Amino acid sequence: MADSSGVRFPWQLEVLFELGDDKAEGYHVPPGTKVALEGRLDQAAYLYVAQVEDGTKFVSVLYPQSGDPPLTPAGERVRCPPEGYAVTTARGFVRAVGAASPLTREQIAALCGGREPPPGTSTTKNL
Repeated sequence: MADSSGVRFPWQLEVLFELGDDKAEGYHVPPGTKVALEGRLDQAAYLYVAQVEDGTKFVSVLYPQSGDPPLTPAGERVRCPPEGYAVTTARGFVRAVGAASPLTREQIAALCGGREPPPGTSTTKNL
């Protein structure tokens, strides 16, 4: 987990999948994969779920689709999204980003080592 200055925090999350709750190899998934992240935070944080697309390195924010996520207190178990699954739109790596304060899409992309898609490009959907 990283804040807007790129500081790493200790925590544990698991990627859940719709069928069997299997873990993905390195969280690298194909398009159309239904994912949710679940775990317990060591520090209070705003939690984002993103995907870095292969090739383009575009970062799609899968959760939340708009606005800021709620602040999750330290020690509380969290699931993102809280219900259902986020659906990946391209082959790439799923990433979790946590911060002490809300982040912009540009900050999330930078922390994931990618870049924002061009304006007007829709890269997210949820079920």
